[in-house]
Amino acid sequence: MSGDLLSSEQDFTWVSFRFGVAMSREQLPNLQLTHFTPEFVRRIRDNMETMKWLDWQLCQVLICGDTEFSAITALPAVHYYHHEQGRLRQLSSGQFSADEQAPIYCVITTLCHYRRQFQNKFTHYVCHLPVLQSAPPTRLILDVSSDVPNFSTHWGHFLWMANGSTEESFEWTEEAGVGGERVRMADYDCLIFDVDYRESHTDCEWLNALGDILTPQQTFVVTGSMARVRGINSNFDCLKQMFLTLGGFHFRPLSELPNNWRIWCNKYQNYYTTNFVEIVRWACLDIILRRRGTAHP
Repeated sequence: MSGDLLSSEQDFTWVSFRFGVAMSREQLPNLQLTHFTPEFVRRIRDNMETMKWLDWQLCQVLICGDTEFSAITALPAVHYYHHEQGRLRQLSSGQFSADEQAPIYCVITTLCHYRRQFQNKFTHYVCHLPVLQSAPPTRLILDVSSDVPNFSTHWGHFLWMANGSTEESFEWTEEAGVGGERVRMADYDCLIFDVDYRESHTDCEWLNALGDILTPQQTFVVTGSMARVRGINSNFDCLKQMFLTLGGFHFRPLSELPNNWRIWCNKYQNYYTTNFVEIVRWACLDIILRRRGTAHP
């Protein structure tokens, strides 16, 4: 990763600007620990700990490698994170066809709810969410299971902050038969699972079956705040805990669809409140780009 992402003059400028480090361009591709001052290391760690999401590449570098923090490993990962943020902002300013801007269908549920085959209540939302810079707000059709913690309390506020709006909402109950969850999962462009509770081994096994259901056209998200887990001191701690709780890359949806998912932890203002609007907004852009074929470089 470091060889690919820290070798150009643009990378040199990014490192020098963001971290205030003085080194030659020749030194950048071959960083050594001697180049890292205590302040430089602190800034790298701070950037890593405030990450809001991890994908396949970041999990490979930051979690599956050394267990101890390494500034040499973390620097290219932090660079990749910010590079990806900028790349998506740039892509969102492009022009998109009507088919690419078609309504997006999303479901937010929990491991437990999925295991019960959607036999509880949902709230159905039809919303308009600004996603593309040069197009009207995206029409979002969203189903949210009743056991997602505090969703209805905060969704409207976060949607308003993002300049979005709700056209309608109502409750409904799904009584799925045997295999019904497979049919329903295929109906959505995006699946978001809240794992913010003490899930059982059985719950994870059911969710693992998504490896047989998800397609390359769908976007998959895992999120939560891990509020009940001790030792969570940063966003990165939360992200790492979720990744390990699911079984890491032994969890089939993460290993079999490496370009289709993110793990998110974006607790609002240090409270244990997940900003689902920010997550859904990214998912909508990912789906639009996936329709075009430009979701990943």
